[in-house]
Amino acid sequence: MAIRIVDRESWTVCDRFAFPITEITFASLVPKRFISSLRRGFRTNPYREAAYDIDSLFRTAGADSVHFLTNMEPLPLEAFKVSIVGEAPEVVAAGSEFQVPLKLQNLGTGIFSSRPPYPVHFTYSWFHILDNIETKSGDENIRTRLPRVVPPQYTLECALTVQAPKEAGTYRLQASLIQEWITRFDAVDPNNAYSAIIEVEDDLVREIGNPVLAIALQNKTAMRAASR
Repeated sequence: MAIRIVDRESWTVCDRFAFPITEITFASLVPKRFISSLRRGFRTNPYREAAYDIDSLFRTAGADSVHFLTNMEPLPLEAFKVSIVGEAPEVVAAGSEFQVPLKLQNLGTGIFSSRPPYPVHFTYSWFHILDNIETKSGDENIRTRLPRVVPPQYTLECALTVQAPKEAGTYRLQASLIQEWITRFDAVDPNNAYSAIIEVEDDLVREIGNPVLAIALQNKTAMRAASR
């Protein structure tokens, strides 16, 4: 099959294009910017195409494709349900960056993924404790991506990257999840979080560099743990 370009005034053939097809039912002039879309095909944008494939998979498997939602759409409220446990250090240096091992279990109905357009990430907040009164001192400076997709009832172990406050003191670290541009999981339910009390010290780095002071620091940390 071929298409010929004809000059309307002289009815002479100006050009000829061959196509590996047997029939053409319709032809139309379109802007040049349409070429990339025509080459990709007539299914719409890549995000919607991926969502359509996932929906078809659930329908074929007999699952409820509306109830099992991925991050192609905002998660429903019943999907914001998780269990998070961790092992945060008791003492960190002011302004330092450290990691907290976490274990996440998806107790809801959604599939968690860090892919766009509505990625799910680990997040955290700091709360300064003074005279038994908590004051929020700021949210995270660093987001932590999920290393893999987490379907309902699955667990994930990974490390949360945290930036310590710049001022020394006693703080409570609260780690949770967030679906970007939607909401934090602990805003839906405070139980969707892991918390730990952490001492932030200015001179911690200098103390650790001194072997004698490092032993004293270990003893001080042990005494703090025993008094709780």
